[in-house]
Amino acid sequence: MRSSGGGILPNEPVKSLDEAPLGGQVSEELLKILVCPEDKGPLELVDDGKFLLNPRNGYKYPIRNGIPVMLIEEGKKYQDKSLVRANGAGKEKSGEKSGEKTA
Repeated sequence: MRSSGGGILPNEPVKSLDEAPLGGQVSEELLKILVCPEDKGPLELVDDGKFLLNPRNGYKYPIRNGIPVMLIEEGKKYQDKSLVRANGAGKEKSGEKSGEKTA
């Protein structure tokens, strides 16, 4: 299936998901409901729309041809620990809910 006029589908057939180009249009509705499969927390769009970032653990989930690849293995493969935010790290693991402040 081909897209007309600059759509998200590639011009050449893709043999595997790893070969698909990064990026593509993801609907706002989908972005609002996607969560990290590891900790079920919200994600942020980063790297010019090529990845979804979990700022609590640094996992970066690739977006390929407009399809978010929400596999923990993929998030770990692209993990960037320098992007982990100290204020968000470990809250869900310790049993606190997001948005709660600690004393």
